Amino acid sequence: MNRHMAILPVAGIGLIFGLFAQAASIKLLSANIGNSDLICTGYDWKLCRSSVEQRVTDSIRAIDADVALLQEVVPAERCSARDERKRGFVCYAFANRPRNEQEQARRILGPDYTIVVTRGAFEAVAVKKGVGHIQGCPDGSLCVVSGLPFPSSCDQGFSITPVDVEIQGKQIRLINGHPDSISISCRAAEVAAAFQSVIPGRTLMAGDWNLDPYRSNDQSARVWKENFKSLGFHYLSGIAERNPPYFTIFLPLAGIPLKTLDHVVSDFAQGDCRVLGVSPGTKRLDGRSDLDHRGILCNLEFGKPE
Repeated sequence: MNRHMAILPVAGIGLIFGLFAQAASIKLLSANIGNSDLICTGYDWKLCRSSVEQRVTDSIRAIDADVALLQEVVPAERCSARDERKRGFVCYAFANRPRNEQEQARRILGPDYTIVVTRGAFEAVAVKKGVGHIQGCPDGSLCVVSGLPFPSSCDQGFSITPVDVEIQGKQIRLINGHPDSISISCRAAEVAAAFQSVIPGRTLMAGDWNLDPYRSNDQSARVWKENFKSLGFHYLSGIAERNPPYFTIFLPLAGIPLKTLDHVVSDFAQGDCRVLGVSPGTKRLDGRSDLDHRGILCNLEFGKPE
């Protein structure tokens, strides 16, 4: 990756004197947008319906986040391999879509973002142009990157994706997490790999981690808690907002709360997060009952430029 990146200017008198540079304040969205509708089983429970995609798109565009980490998008590579002949599905007439609209992450987020999608998986990280840069990905483009390597015996559709970005002069590592939801041993290994990829003092991790460290103590939760403490991380979501934390995943259609699987944590950033559609005064991304996860919206400060 290219590590020689331009430093974005910081507004204000501090730029002139070099002593009063302000912290970088950003709005961050982390959301698993998988569709819990039974009709999406053929899409591995990803966001398969065009009508739901449009509602989620409208919500995300209205939020206008500076940084977005998405899980369970349908990548172009999956649509290109699928001969979808039914209207109303996101892969319908895929070959006829303009090239810049083939990736679901781009359709949802729009043209104002630099986006990386994870090869062979269902995740995306985006940074708004004018707010920051993704290293190795030209501003405004969409790039495909590899996630961390997983054991061959584990489901390769899950991923942990570290992305190095520069936000208003601050070099940070974003880690988009979506480890195995079924195999505890695979999930534990994947969570350990995520913490092994941390850059001390400049890492922010978000995503659907498929573990509830507040209510569970399985192998993956123990690995999470041990590394979380030893590496000096703190919660920006979960108990940072409310103790006990709000649930982030619900039984489809019934709306029964299950666990808190979605987390935003850091070893440097400060701020506050809310669970969309659960925290008072917030709305869920789908507007109805299609998504089983609830997104997390955060207002964060990244510290002074380096």
